[in-house]
Amino acid sequence: MHQVALVAGLFGVPIVLLTLGHRLRYRTRLAKRLFFGGVVGHTCGLIVSVVAMLSPAVSWAGGADMRTLLVYWSMLGGVALGCAAAAMRHGHVRTRG
Repeated sequence: MHQVALVAGLFGVPIVLLTLGHRLRYRTRLAKRLFFGGVVGHTCGLIVSVVAMLSPAVSWAGGADMRTLLVYWSMLGGVALGCAAAAMRHGHVRTRG
């Protein structure tokens, strides 16, 4: 299950974001927010995952479960959190004048 989450985070999410980003200019505000929330969340999750992968094994001696969680699931979790935060954000009303 962990390997599926890692492959989905590395390849599946960027493909979905790539298709959502096509003709982004003509999409609704919510779609734009979800797209950019997903991009930011995936980027943050990717950074967390790489840091967890490259950290020495000695530093994870007592918490191997946390390392497994961070390495395999951080990209999917980052996308989910980014999209959720973007969906909850209220839009600013621009007034002319």
